[in-house]
Amino acid sequence: MSDVLLANVARRARDRRTQIDMGDLSVPKLGSPLTALGLTKSEAALGFEVPELLKQLYQTVGNGGFGPGYGLIGLSGGTPDDLGRDAIQLYQFYSSADPDDADWRWPVGLLPICHWGCAIYSCIECKSDGNPMWVFDPNRHDQAWTQCFIPAKRTLESWLEAWAVGTKLWNEMYVGRQET
Repeated sequence: MSDVLLANVARRARDRRTQIDMGDLSVPKLGSPLTALGLTKSEAALGFEVPELLKQLYQTVGNGGFGPGYGLIGLSGGTPDDLGRDAIQLYQFYSSADPDDADWRWPVGLLPICHWGCAIYSCIECKSDGNPMWVFDPNRHDQAWTQCFIPAKRTLESWLEAWAVGTKLWNEMYVGRQET
């Protein structure tokens, strides 16, 4: 992880014109930085550690409210998604069993961190080396839930690097993928 990446993300996040890619840019969304205690409590609630890069961003830039789509979703006390849920609440919600659907399974350690609208989230594999990114799109659920989890072909670091230089990550999410 580089100081250059952190500086580039911070620069874009602090400019209200580029803070997020979607939504009302006139409304400040940048969360206050996450405290060390807040981080400890967040990881305890999740049951796993978040990647070091994400920790540094949440503790130095802000606890959500910047980034691709409608912005990163904060951990405890951070910027929520459109329904008022932070990343921990989202993870706990999606990790719960569904009594009406025995096939529902949320992958352990897959943390939703970015909302795109229409219940679509970018998620990070917190328990895998390199921290690959995934897209969760429940709108694709026709037969099996597994088709709703789409590999983003980026790690957290390359995903943030791309956003920091202005790449519209929404445009990458479904390119070259066959609809089933």
